[in-house]
Amino acid sequence: MRLYGACQKSEESKLFPVEAFGYRRITVERPLRLNYQASPERMARLDDEKPLQKLGAPVQKAILGALSERDPEADICLDKTGNPEPDTGLRDNENVPLGESVFDYFEREVKPHVPDAWIDEEKRDPLDGRIGIVGFEIPFNRHFYQFTPRARWKRSTPTSRPAPTGSSR
Repeated sequence: MRLYGACQKSEESKLFPVEAFGYRRITVERPLRLNYQASPERMARLDDEKPLQKLGAPVQKAILGALSERDPEADICLDKTGNPEPDTGLRDNENVPLGESVFDYFEREVKPHVPDAWIDEEKRDPLDGRIGIVGFEIPFNRHFYQFTPRARWKRSTPTSRPAPTGSSR
């Protein structure tokens, strides 16, 4: 308790600003790329689509799902307004440190690896209305763990084994 009350940095006590533990979680989207083919194999998939079995409302989506395959070489699928459709299977999240621009972080950390990605700007924090949901975590290992190498293990037995006696060849 004395360490806490003293509010001084030491080996056992560290002081951090609250922003050091905060982040803004952004959703990173990538475009959906599908190729379509009415091959016998894909036509057979129509039998497996439950909405077609029930003849429900999402029939068109079921047909597209049966006749399409994800293909990184295919053209990007666009919605009715011409915007790329996100591929939910490739959706990812990034924790951007508080105080850093989500766009600067995205350009530096994400774009070099996935150039066709974008930030879902619809996902905003309910309190401040800015892009990304604010969260906090305390990474104890990052701030408090100190690696101590283990002592080398020494063998107490000889490194070579004696040859077996009484060979049965």
